[in-house]
Amino acid sequence: MATPKVIAVMGVTGVGKSSFIKLVTGDDNIQVGDSLESETAEVNTYKFRHKDRTIILVDTPGFDDTHRKDADVLKQLAAWFDDTYKSGTKLSGIIYLHRITDDRMRGSSLRSMRMFRQLCGESFYKNLLLGTTCWSLIPEDVGAGREKELMTDENFWKGLIGKGAQFVRMPDDGWEAKELVYDLARLEPVSLQIQKEMADSNLKFGALSATQTLQEDMTNLQTEHDEQKRQLDVEHQRQLEEQNQREQRLQMEMEREKQKALLAARLNAEHEAMTESTAKFTEGVREGKFFAKLFPLAIAFSSTCDGCCKWVGNDQYYGSYSDLKTVQKLTLRVVCTKCNDGKFVLCGKCYNGALTCFDESHHNSMQMMVANDGPPQCRHITYPPSPESMLACYRCASQLAGIFVHKL
Repeated sequence: MATPKVIAVMGVTGVGKSSFIKLVTGDDNIQVGDSLESETAEVNTYKFRHKDRTIILVDTPGFDDTHRKDADVLKQLAAWFDDTYKSGTKLSGIIYLHRITDDRMRGSSLRSMRMFRQLCGESFYKNLLLGTTCWSLIPEDVGAGREKELMTDENFWKGLIGKGAQFVRMPDDGWEAKELVYDLARLEPVSLQIQKEMADSNLKFGALSATQTLQEDMTNLQTEHDEQKRQLDVEHQRQLEEQNQREQRLQMEMEREKQKALLAARLNAEHEAMTESTAKFTEGVREGKFFAKLFPLAIAFSSTCDGCCKWVGNDQYYGSYSDLKTVQKLTLRVVCTKCNDGKFVLCGKCYNGALTCFDESHHNSMQMMVANDGPPQCRHITYPPSPESMLACYRCASQLAGIFVHKL
């Protein structure tokens, strides 16, 4: 009996290796996955006969698996190829499958292809069958464009096809699939490069060409991941800084709005108080209860004449309406004589920010304390025509802030 021909089926996880073997052999015991998780954890062989030949198809675990590292898959394949080679068995061919539904060969597929080239060696390329699967899942024109890219790009299959590898669309018909396998089985068996390195050169797994290619790709991949992580960290930090700036601007805007609201409330309160005070003052003047009172106190303390720059507000004031020549010096705490004898006529004890002294019992006891004028030849205030009028500087006639005192 003729020696069976051995053909391996390879490709990344989920490419349809088990489905193809089931189509060819008709073995219903073959598990076919419907996801990217491999159903083939070990190397399995399936024997069938077509025409005059007995053929063994080898179902191999795929690279880019969800639960296994590519290095572990390669080590398992290397051990199986080494054992078969030492037992005198060579492969008649390898069928390498690729999903045409992939937009382009992904990074994992490219890494697998680079490793696959080193595993086979150029002398094995003529025994390769490169097949695309899943044609029924995409439009014909889209698949044709991707097929052309695979055939013409050096990073994909151009180099393999140029050195003897075949390129086909994998059929859905069982007989056509068997014919493809049969044509491979008619080729002369050839040793793989990985078999020569392990058995003939006695190289360890880490020194194999395929292993070194895988390690190089993993190093490059790690470098890419590190750079991507660095860029993500930079972008994340930039976004954090922008967020902090937005929050700070928002906080500042909120604080400005708060201060504006407080200022508006204060101004409104002052306006209401002044409106009320003005009304009381007008009523007091009309009823003859008093001539005037300091208004407002803070302005009186700091009033100066713009012309001669003399301090007026906190130094001298006119007294009674009938004796406007007299002036009165303002003490730090102004009280009436009833509250503190000998002090100025303003009542600090009962002063409440309004324009009048509301304690009428104090009115009769209030007396004017007369002070001398300022330096010789300098009269700081002039007679106002009425208590409601603004004071003015005697020398330059510039108006001063309004100052009012209790009626005596």
